[in-house]
Amino acid sequence: MKTIQPWFILTVFALCGCKRQERIHEEGARAQVQFLTKTVESDVQELERGLPQGALRFRIFLASKTVVGHKLEELPQEVRRELGTIRRENVDLTIAKSTFFGLANETGVFVRSNLDSETLAGKNLFESAPDLRRSHHQPFVSCMATFDPLQRKEERYWLATSAVKDEQEVVRAYYVTGWSLRAYALRLQEALKSELASKARTTHTLDRIPVFYLGVFEGPNVVTAPQTPSVDDDALKKLNLSERTQGGPTSGVLTITQRLFGYAAERTPKLGANVGVAVLYSVP
Repeated sequence: MKTIQPWFILTVFALCGCKRQERIHEEGARAQVQFLTKTVESDVQELERGLPQGALRFRIFLASKTVVGHKLEELPQEVRRELGTIRRENVDLTIAKSTFFGLANETGVFVRSNLDSETLAGKNLFESAPDLRRSHHQPFVSCMATFDPLQRKEERYWLATSAVKDEQEVVRAYYVTGWSLRAYALRLQEALKSELASKARTTHTLDRIPVFYLGVFEGPNVVTAPQTPSVDDDALKKLNLSERTQGGPTSGVLTITQRLFGYAAERTPKLGANVGVAVLYSVP
């Protein structure tokens, strides 16, 4: 009978330990992606409810004495005040994660937004997002588009609109909102940070809060939150997340600068057919 060498036993234990660590990191990443996909769904649902209701309120505004007999372009300040009032009086719109809200006329040209510095006025919504014309026939329509509301640089935006119709169901304007993917990645980062901190307080493990980085991917492109280290940003981009998630959620492990990370990614249909979220997750 052969004697099992001590080195062999140590090797087996080491391998088992590594596999266990890999499983912990990967399962953690999958759990965080599930949290994020639910967060995305909730964020979009707020606007699916709130934007059509806001469009109905704008119908009343367009029929008011203030507006009748005038073109919307002649009333930018009145439109801005109404944008603020409608958002304040609707719970879903009040808590919405949007970068901006705006009103465009019947041809898609913006009249005014709620941004302090008005840079949207005069821009045509449909030049950036022609798919939003479908709001003629649907109460809520969204799409991805390259957009530049702040006149800083073009970014990928998730945009949504509801048509404002008169009593004869003729489109008179478009109530528009949206967020940049970079701003939304930061929103998701803060949501996940809060979730992990809450769990750590409950389990008294505040000294062991996991390290994580996340991104929103659209096709081959990945947008991470500001201040994400370049090495982690590059790691997410090299995962080919769009391809990996074609058949459903994906996950695995990888090493970045000698640190083990679990990764997971899943598509989020409410943001777009080829859009999703991904997480790098490492337990101390």
